Amino acid sequence: MAVDLSALVDFRSVVRAKFGTTDFHHYRYLLSDECKGVAAFFDLDYRGVNMDKMFIVQPLSLLATMDDDIEEARDVWPPAELNRPQREQDGEKGYLETCWDGRWDAVKGIVAQDEADMDLLEGHPVTELFLNARWRESVIERHATKRKISMVSLRRHLGTFLRFGGTKEALIPQTLGHCGAPGQPKSEWDHKKKFGRKTTTQRRGRAAWNGRNGVGPFWVKRITDAFDVIIERDKEGAWSTLQNDDLFLGVFFDNCCFETDADGQLHAIDSSCYPTYRQILYHRDRILLKRPELLPEWKTLSHLHGGYATDLTYDVLSIGDIDATPFVDYVLGVAKDETLPFSKDNCIQIGSPTLFLGFSRDSGAAVGCEVDCNPEYGDPYRYCMYDMMLAMEDKAEKLRELGLDPARLPGIVSGGFDVIVADRGPAASQKVMQWTVAQKMDIRLTRSGAPMDKGTGERGIGQIKSWFRKQRRAMRKLIVRRTLRKLRALPLTFQNQQYIMDHHRQRNEAKKRRVTIVSKSAFLRAVIEAMNEVNLMRKKDPRRLTEDMLFSPHPPEPTAASIFNYYQGLRRGTANYPRRAVDLRESLLFLEDCPVVRGRIHLAGCPCWYGSPACHEIGREGAERLVAHVEDKALDPKAGHEVMVRATRIPGKNLVWCLLDTGEWLLLSPDTKSGAAYGVTRDLSDTRAVQDKWCMDNETARTKKVVARVNAALSAKAVAKAEQILARMAQEGDLWTGVKDIDRPAQAKARQEEKVARFQQAAAGSGLPEIGVVPTEPTALSQHLPPAHPKRKCHTRAVADMLAASATEPAPASSTDSATSDPDAP
Repeated sequence: MAVDLSALVDFRSVVRAKFGTTDFHHYRYLLSDECKGVAAFFDLDYRGVNMDKMFIVQPLSLLATMDDDIEEARDVWPPAELNRPQREQDGEKGYLETCWDGRWDAVKGIVAQDEADMDLLEGHPVTELFLNARWRESVIERHATKRKISMVSLRRHLGTFLRFGGTKEALIPQTLGHCGAPGQPKSEWDHKKKFGRKTTTQRRGRAAWNGRNGVGPFWVKRITDAFDVIIERDKEGAWSTLQNDDLFLGVFFDNCCFETDADGQLHAIDSSCYPTYRQILYHRDRILLKRPELLPEWKTLSHLHGGYATDLTYDVLSIGDIDATPFVDYVLGVAKDETLPFSKDNCIQIGSPTLFLGFSRDSGAAVGCEVDCNPEYGDPYRYCMYDMMLAMEDKAEKLRELGLDPARLPGIVSGGFDVIVADRGPAASQKVMQWTVAQKMDIRLTRSGAPMDKGTGERGIGQIKSWFRKQRRAMRKLIVRRTLRKLRALPLTFQNQQYIMDHHRQRNEAKKRRVTIVSKSAFLRAVIEAMNEVNLMRKKDPRRLTEDMLFSPHPPEPTAASIFNYYQGLRRGTANYPRRAVDLRESLLFLEDCPVVRGRIHLAGCPCWYGSPACHEIGREGAERLVAHVEDKALDPKAGHEVMVRATRIPGKNLVWCLLDTGEWLLLSPDTKSGAAYGVTRDLSDTRAVQDKWCMDNETARTKKVVARVNAALSAKAVAKAEQILARMAQEGDLWTGVKDIDRPAQAKARQEEKVARFQQAAAGSGLPEIGVVPTEPTALSQHLPPAHPKRKCHTRAVADMLAASATEPAPASSTDSATSDPDAP
């Protein structure tokens, strides 16, 4: 045995041993019992209140065989000392002595030989308290009840009594002289020293300070190097190593405690200059907060501020604002003759464009857009959100189709969203809301008359309109300047007379608004360029970049596009990421659940029935297949009471695609009665003429508003940019100015073609086959017939009708006359 137990002093000696542990612990020797052949020790490294872990009882025979696993150690747990009187001037006890006496009163009944409670000990010696665990628990419980203190407090006082020597002085509070004051460490162990603040003389360099060096930029760089070493070594498991204090400190001291001298040679730093453990771990935690990309997926959504409503304001959820605005200063045009290129001579005006835009709330970036020649309605909102969620690969292909280079438009972005905010207009239609929820996005509606609820969208639309207003103003003034330069070449009298005549004629004749006529593709290109310029505009507010952004490995630029890409990079887990066009197009096809009634289906808002008997040959096969499907369901005992299918209407044609639960698509035409009234080539909008007329009148009223002329001077930069745009569009023949004159039939045709194009895009994603050409001439079954009147439930005539009829009808004949006039009567 390396330690002689007879040389150890009860409650004074300390040993360092392995009693059932892999590491060495420090134990205070309590006593030995030769009769029982055991020795009792107190674990000094245990800080809890479990009595079984505090007291370690070992057989003497086992101790005799422990040669290298036990050795005598230095006692570094001395009791505290009262260096000055701790009594007040009035003779009462001070705070320290009051605490000291309270602790001694709590334990003296079970540990003091001369003051022990013999009734409580039941005749057992005090030493039995350290050897018999079961009896010790009963004594602790009964003594705590008698003293009216908790068992946890009594166990903690007993542990303090044994830890610091087993005397009354061991219970003195350990705060005196160990509070971390200047020059006073809190513990005798080197790695646990916490030096206090410097004194005035030490700060001024007039006195030595034995504290360790602080953690400056040098050591912060070394801690960051330890991060890189762990990430390179452990890859995806780096988070667990970074969170483990012992493992991180091991990597730090093994790989990062070196410096380079003047000759470029590496040498180890003196250990006396190392930061303390606490300083290293403190700065490690600070750096972890600035590296969110190191967090595992299950950590990214933890420690959030409250629930869903609060998350909206803490950048936890990605929010998008959608809105629409008309551009009354522009008119979309199409080619009158589609075989010839679009030009000023080959143009028909189809209406002012309505621009649908989507913005990111956390960055203010413009993410998606959609252009339509109709007044604001619900369906383009879906395609605007489709453009917002479209992956950059597909969006780049879309830009190339418009003649734009994606490499020169770094401000065009795309991403996923969690919440969409819209107003209570057409964006709140059932079709838009159903599609948004189907894409795993929540939709929130703003308050009526409260544009501040989606201020990001309103501000973004204002920026886009401002960009167009500046370009249009510059282009108009350039055109006027060029015209005046041509007039200056003429004689002075001719110039004045001609100018006055033209001016008066224009004022008398041009009662319509002067607008810019542009093709839809050219207008869409201009919108994309405006979005790119707005997204790349540098923010002047220094608060746009948060502290997390500044300390990230790749801090973003203070632009909307860069900030948007930063937030998109933080999305984890099953977040709604950007989607490919193949996946999104299928969802754009709106299918309605319809019950099958007598071999026919009926869509909401449509007066027609589709199915059997079909009014046209194109839908006869689908009607027969639908009837066969219903018969199969009727024979199936597991089928429900009602046969349901999903259907969608084809724009521009009175035909319906029907999807069975087997995945088969059927093309249905109206039945004979509905086909006789509406035919198969009539659009649904034709049956709603009142609503269409209201939309046209509303559009006409909007276009009659007058905008004041802007006479601001042009800068050299604006003139150069406008000249560039004019030269490019003049070369392409896509833009000029003229009097607004909308061709209503062409406008209706363009709107119809826009609906058909969107439907074909959605149908291509769903895999619908193409249908043949439907003949335009009416067939025998599709002749227009007046709509049938509904059948009356009873044949009772109104009282007023019967009175009026009786006044005009002749008196009825007698029975004799009736028999004479009708010889064949029975």
